[in-house]
Amino acid sequence: MPPAVHAVNPRTALLVMIAVVTSAVLVSSIATGGPLDPPPGPITGTDARLLNQQGTVFPIVIDEPGVYRLTSDLEPPAGVTAIEVGANNVLVDLNGFALQGSGGMSIGIAPIPPTDEATLGVRYTNLRVTGGTISGWDTGISARAVNQVVLISSAFASAHISDLFVSECGTIGVDLLNGPYVERCRFVDNLSGLNVGVLGRVENCQFEDNTTHIATDRRCVIRDCTFHEGQVGVTSFSGHASAHIVIEDNVFLGMSNSAVSMIAAGRCFLYRNIIDDCTATPLTTLNSDVPISTSAAGAGPRDNIVP
Repeated sequence: MPPAVHAVNPRTALLVMIAVVTSAVLVSSIATGGPLDPPPGPITGTDARLLNQQGTVFPIVIDEPGVYRLTSDLEPPAGVTAIEVGANNVLVDLNGFALQGSGGMSIGIAPIPPTDEATLGVRYTNLRVTGGTISGWDTGISARAVNQVVLISSAFASAHISDLFVSECGTIGVDLLNGPYVERCRFVDNLSGLNVGVLGRVENCQFEDNTTHIATDRRCVIRDCTFHEGQVGVTSFSGHASAHIVIEDNVFLGMSNSAVSMIAAGRCFLYRNIIDDCTATPLTTLNSDVPISTSAAGAGPRDNIVP
């Protein structure tokens, strides 16, 4: 007697076929695998490399471009740098966490120190640091790293610093060289809040209780910031003529010395600032007979409110 033949539901047959094909594809993909190394080029989006305190040996060395994101606070031992950067196009996303220092001669973020004369004067460009707290360091972010053996340096240039809270740094909160852009940051209770190199731009920042809020080089713009208490609002680097500096739409309140104090005010322009309750001279020029905010072209202060 021949075996019974049972009719197969067409829908069931279709589902079985799909399952078989899918399993074959999965097995094939697992067997062949893919490249173990990431593709070349900057790491972006969800490919960020994650940094956390557990098991970390400091300093953390970043020597490839890409995105590096904290998943915890970082607090290295006293006197040790938290992060050293030796590549262009690096984004350090603090992700709401903190780089916490322990005082002494320590740095939160710095360039990788040069090793020999071949790396003399190297510049790492387009560093970006954003979104968290930097506190308790000698210098929170340092523009330079010096090899003390051969006395040569490496440095950051064209850095972009945003959305940071920088506090209680014993020397400088953030120290930047040529072409930096600083926005939406708050600097509180540092010896010097922010040092800005040539062609720097500072916008929408708050400065509170720093001894000196900003020290600046030439051709900088400082705009839409508030400065509260401390000794000096904006000054020029020691020994640097303060040429072509634009200070506009800021509020200076309660400086114990001067709101703006320049060493040699060559074309330093103040526009639409509010300057109040400065116990010494609100605007001063040192070592120069040229009044602040004037130039050979006759430019002077305009629309400032200085009670």
